[in-house]
Amino acid sequence: MLHPAPLPCDTALDDLTWRTVPRTLTRLASDQLARDGTLRPQLLAFDGDRPMARAGLRPFDADGLLPALIEVLSLLLPLGADRLALLATGRMWPLDEGPQAADAPEVRPAAGTKDARRPVVLIVTADAADGPCRITSRIHPLLDPVGDRARAGHTSVRLGARLQVDEGAGGELRRALHVLLDERDELVHLADGFMLAGQFGRVQLLGHDLALSARTWDELEDRMAI
Repeated sequence: MLHPAPLPCDTALDDLTWRTVPRTLTRLASDQLARDGTLRPQLLAFDGDRPMARAGLRPFDADGLLPALIEVLSLLLPLGADRLALLATGRMWPLDEGPQAADAPEVRPAAGTKDARRPVVLIVTADAADGPCRITSRIHPLLDPVGDRARAGHTSVRLGARLQVDEGAGGELRRALHVLLDERDELVHLADGFMLAGQFGRVQLLGHDLALSARTWDELEDRMAI
């Protein structure tokens, strides 16, 4: 029998609350950046106030982050997820130089060109627990080492203070989460034990780092056994 793993920041999954999710993901981003200077996209899923799952999404290719996100949600939405929080990297124009919107995942510049947009961390929350999906976004810049840290040879970036930007930041991901949550009843209707078992295996094989709460794991086991 598999057992749920703890969050990388050592916060137990069952101790999470929806109200504190943005702060939890901000701390997780800071911890990952301090550890190795990289940031793996993370997804938190809730069923109402009950935390269900945490997923470190697999590496993505030229198709971007969206296919990886859908792979995991194809398992979690039929299990009752109605609140989602996503942590991802992106890029945005400086506030005085271009559109105030972040694209996630990060868009790489064409060969031989330099991407002038600044790297950022994007946190998107989507809440459909009590009606139509409501989405909020927050953006933090990624800052290079300065001062004593730079002189000491530190190379890892750090998380900056939250930027005051348009709530529409992260447009593609916002739209996808909105549609997936508002249409989740279709997935619930189609999901039987065989489909859930197959999708669970697919999520593991594709390289997602998935952790389920004990209650969610028990429910998944029960439905796969039918």
